[in-house]
Amino acid sequence: MSELESSALKEFKKTIRSIRSSSDYPRSITAVKKKMGLPDSTKEVEIEALLIHATREQFGESLDADMVLMALGLLKGFDNHRNRSENRSGKTLVTERRKMFLKMSSYVADRHNHNNECRVRYYKSYEELEAAGENAIKAVVSALGSDDGDDIDEVAKHLYSKKSIIDEYLNEAKKYLIYDKKGNIVDVKLQELKNIRQEPTDDDNGNDPIDPKPPEPPIPISDDPPDIPLELPKTAVWLKVAAAVLIVSVFALAIIGIGGIITAQKAISLAMEDSKVNQKPYSIKFRNPDEWLPFGKSYYLTVEPKPSDGTLEGLRCESKNPDIIEILSEPELHIQAIEESEDSKECNVRIKAYMSYDKNIKDEMTVHVIKDGQNESTGEGELDDKTPGDSSQRVN
Repeated sequence: MSELESSALKEFKKTIRSIRSSSDYPRSITAVKKKMGLPDSTKEVEIEALLIHATREQFGESLDADMVLMALGLLKGFDNHRNRSENRSGKTLVTERRKMFLKMSSYVADRHNHNNECRVRYYKSYEELEAAGENAIKAVVSALGSDDGDDIDEVAKHLYSKKSIIDEYLNEAKKYLIYDKKGNIVDVKLQELKNIRQEPTDDDNGNDPIDPKPPEPPIPISDDPPDIPLELPKTAVWLKVAAAVLIVSVFALAIIGIGGIITAQKAISLAMEDSKVNQKPYSIKFRNPDEWLPFGKSYYLTVEPKPSDGTLEGLRCESKNPDIIEILSEPELHIQAIEESEDSKECNVRIKAYMSYDKNIKDEMTVHVIKDGQNESTGEGELDDKTPGDSSQRVN
């Protein structure tokens, strides 16, 4: 990506982000329309349909999708900028939406239920957060703002990549529009919240109380001998045959049952071993917060998971300045600085590593890009394209 394209993408991300807290919603939507090269006749709801379409393509129906749609005011039942009758600032609106999102969605339980170093405090449920008080809620609202901002950047990047085919892409997005009987566009289909918070259960074991079934009445036992039919010989023979068949059947089922139990135990054991091998980390951290990399050189960075035996499958990284440092391989954290030229100046570039399945499991570090011969990296990586540093935890 050229420097001009990179600058345009950054501006586009800012434009999409601004929708969250804009006090002039129509103006923000118009800015998106112009940057995507759409005609002036494009309606406001069509831009909203584009944003919904890009969000669904990027995140599907995940919690991240809910976060983006909430932040942009495109979730049904959430207060948004479309209601202009109330005289409130955009920041007030988005703050109220986030508080409502914490209460209605699974965000707290899914993103604050483990030891993530990026969090000041961790909460297993919304009830626990609410009990912690207003200051705790404000802190989580702030964390949510950071999270939904990062996700909006991903949606903006995806939408911007469709600029060359924007007419075709807009046509795809029209499935999110509502039409009247004459075929005129009247509104956009606001999205339903998909990842809804689970209400707490009533008993201590996490189960809803179930009314026990009344006991079955006992079978009466009579002291009188049973009536025996007159044709005793034939009946006795058939009873003996039936009893023999029943005994054999029970014996066979017992053998099969024992074999099934053993097989099930083996399957459970293998599953437990597999879960240990594929244990996902709850946090990652760069081994060194600073590295030095000469112009033109490549380097393998190293992150450490917690717990230490956690797998790094799904590891990704990005450069905050791809015009200076390029990512050669995301899973291997393989980076390369641009070739030195007369205009090259030493600078610092931030590198972010995160897990693709949960972008809140992340860390950042600084790479000091220097001229060859200056202070080089003291880390354990290698300034060599062939030998990655400590790759024992890396997977492609």
